[in-house]
Amino acid sequence: MKMDINKAKKTIAFLRSKRMSWKTESDLIIAVQATHSLTILTWQMMFYSVMVIMTPLYEISGLWQSLIVVMMTVGVAASIIARKTIKIRDLMLRERAFSLKQIEANQKVELTENPGDDF
Repeated sequence: MKMDINKAKKTIAFLRSKRMSWKTESDLIIAVQATHSLTILTWQMMFYSVMVIMTPLYEISGLWQSLIVVMMTVGVAASIIARKTIKIRDLMLRERAFSLKQIEANQKVELTENPGDDF
C-alpha cells in the first residue's frame, strides 16, 4: 500500500498525540504503513537529490560517471534492504498484536470462568 507523505506524517502525529497503547492490530498496521511510507520516501528523496546534484558533474570525467553508478547502486540496495526490514518488522508487530489479542481473550475467559471464587 502506498501512502502520501503528508498522510503518513499526520498518521504518526495522530498516534503520538493519542499515545496509543498499540494493543489492537489496526493501530499496529496503521503505524507500520506510515513508517514504511516515510522510510521509502526518505530513501527515494536522498537517492534523487544525489542524482540531481551529480548529473551535471558527470559530464566532466568518467570518474563522476562511475561515482553516480555506485551511488545509484547503493541507493537501490538501501531501498531494498529498508523494504525487507520493514516487512520483517511488520510481521513481528502482527505476531505481537495476535498474541496480545490472545492474552486479552484468555483474561476475559478466566474472568468469566470463575466469577464466584472470591466469595
